[in-house]
Amino acid sequence: MTGTELSAALAEKLKMLLPDCAVRPAFTGTLQRLPQRAAVTVGVMQEENADGVFETVLGVQMYARERDDHARLFDAVCAAVSSLPCALRSVKRSETTYSAALSCLVTLCTVQAATGAADNARAAVVIGDKVFTADAVKISLEAKVKRYYAIGEENPYAAVAGKAVYTIVLHGFSGGEEAIPGEFTLQTGGARYTHCVLKAASENKLVIEAGACEKITQRTQSGTEA
Repeated sequence: MTGTELSAALAEKLKMLLPDCAVRPAFTGTLQRLPQRAAVTVGVMQEENADGVFETVLGVQMYARERDDHARLFDAVCAAVSSLPCALRSVKRSETTYSAALSCLVTLCTVQAATGAADNARAAVVIGDKVFTADAVKISLEAKVKRYYAIGEENPYAAVAGKAVYTIVLHGFSGGEEAIPGEFTLQTGGARYTHCVLKAASENKLVIEAGACEKITQRTQSGTEA
């Protein structure tokens, strides 16, 4: 299954899970009027093919006027991609922003998956200096907002963006809860997350909170970044 086929399959799944939502191909460069209902676009951001194994990054844009709608749409994206015949590497959600051009809130999700010979592969997760695997990794970013109230007033008079917090959910983590130290560094999907702490654990899911993230780059022999 190529990246284009995976993108089309995800769009079809989303149409089934979100009958009240407009599911469209990825943004083509021409602004479209946002319908009265929420909208989701799906497209291929990056694709690599090595010996029949496709490593694909899909871009999923979510458009809605209500912030609560974005959580519902993101859950549908996670459910849809989890049901596809691929090895899910990660699902990441960026911070929700306001688009003045479309008069709505916009959230970008990136889905990294492998298809082909590596369909049964698991995502690599490095904690400290130890390497583990997970069935799937879901990552979301939220900027904590500080609200200031006047005495006797119910509504805040000011809201200031605070520190960004990353939430990392590991499904089917090979190390188990006992492999998680008090505070640690975690690497997965080409990124390093620092100041990590375990927030919740269940039989098949670990929820980790991280305070910072940086992209991992590798130097080639020529000195360029890969």
